[in-house]
Amino acid sequence: MPKCLKCQNEYTPKRRGGLFCGDSCGNSYRQQLQRNELQHAKLVEKGHAVKNPLTNEELELWQFVKEVAATAKQILADRNLPDEQRPADLRSRVNQLVEQCREKGESQLISGIASRYSAQEEAAERAQTDNKGKHKSK
Repeated sequence: MPKCLKCQNEYTPKRRGGLFCGDSCGNSYRQQLQRNELQHAKLVEKGHAVKNPLTNEELELWQFVKEVAATAKQILADRNLPDEQRPADLRSRVNQLVEQCREKGESQLISGIASRYSAQEEAAERAQTDNKGKHKSK
């Protein structure tokens, strides 16, 4: 049996896809959403919040990118040391970094970005081709 989105009580839906046990819960829920949106807009206006905050997956990816950058910087510094001072695990650290990047590259977020990037590139190519065709016909 489904639970009401507002009060969390179990109920029998009156129609398929119903989310609330009654009109009052539905109205109350929508009013609360509006209040939350207004409150968020005020916080954005004051500079206490951002309009489109990152999702958890985006935050995780950003943290990963920062870690990769720091690790790569350290590996490069270690690589430039004289042979006798160079850490013995340098090769394994490079391999581990490459493997972590490969794994992260297979995430849904990266796949989505890659797909959007490809679509953007294709659209730009079509626009450029269309513009060349227009200039030739003049």
